[in-house]
Amino acid sequence: MSFFNYIKTIAKNFKNNFFLLGKYDIQEDIISRCRTSINQARKNIIINYFEINSDEAAQYAEEIQYLKTQRDLPMFPYPQAKEMEQAIQADYDRKKGLPYVLHNGKKLFFPKHWSIEDAKKEYRNFIERENIVGGGYTTKAPHQYQSNKFKIEPRDVLLDIGCAEGLVALDSIEKIKQTILYESDPIWELPLKATFEPYKNKVKIISKWVGDKDSKTTTTLSSSTQGLENETFFVKMDIEGAEELVIRGNSDFFKTRKIKVACCTYHKIEHFENINSIFKDWNYFTTPSDGFVLCFIDNTFMPPFFRKGLIRATNIT
Repeated sequence: MSFFNYIKTIAKNFKNNFFLLGKYDIQEDIISRCRTSINQARKNIIINYFEINSDEAAQYAEEIQYLKTQRDLPMFPYPQAKEMEQAIQADYDRKKGLPYVLHNGKKLFFPKHWSIEDAKKEYRNFIERENIVGGGYTTKAPHQYQSNKFKIEPRDVLLDIGCAEGLVALDSIEKIKQTILYESDPIWELPLKATFEPYKNKVKIISKWVGDKDSKTTTTLSSSTQGLENETFFVKMDIEGAEELVIRGNSDFFKTRKIKVACCTYHKIEHFENINSIFKDWNYFTTPSDGFVLCFIDNTFMPPFFRKGLIRATNIT
């Protein structure tokens, strides 16, 4: 090969590799690798801690045994009991400009920048790993909002606080009297409107935070449910660690309505005890979901490590 052709080949290879390098997200890859390494280290620390403190390990025996079989640190430390029987049906709605999956024959839409595969993957995670709407896909389901005895009943008014895609509401839309969806993240505005367009007569979407006062960006539960004071409410709450603040800030609502509430408690290490205490003081009957969650988004990594996924509480006798 002549020197000229040799330089030409190098230049061509450089051009091709530079193009590929431009498509490769180096920053995201580094973040992903660091996250994996941190989770692996945390998993080993948890296992070693309970080997040293064997007296504390008994109540987490199932979870610890499962961790030992995993390469990474699973948020839900339980083996898969079964998988979805039917393939996930998904497509892109060109008229609405959004991807969707079919949930019990109803379109559940996702943000426009998501691919169809992204939507299918997220939906499968909701169903199989998180068991959000039940189904027994893992041996225990700490993020499952309902149980056989504690569930959304016909004619309930569903308040879905932090609804995101709205799966819980869509799953029960035909039997409930009404639902109010609270979601402040703008990426869900169009998908929610598209998903619930066929049910406009019983759906209200509020694009605000739930807080302790009414403003341009916040709403209270009492003000957003005016005219429904005599109804029975099922309140589902998953708002990334703000649950206790919202409950305390809306005490008038929780003290004066007929309520069942399923509230996430895994975002902060003290949340289950704090929220359980609040509801007990208000004469609610409380129970935790089954199993535990491994979640450290509050950067608190300390024993007991395992957190209760959510609390179910009611003042209905």
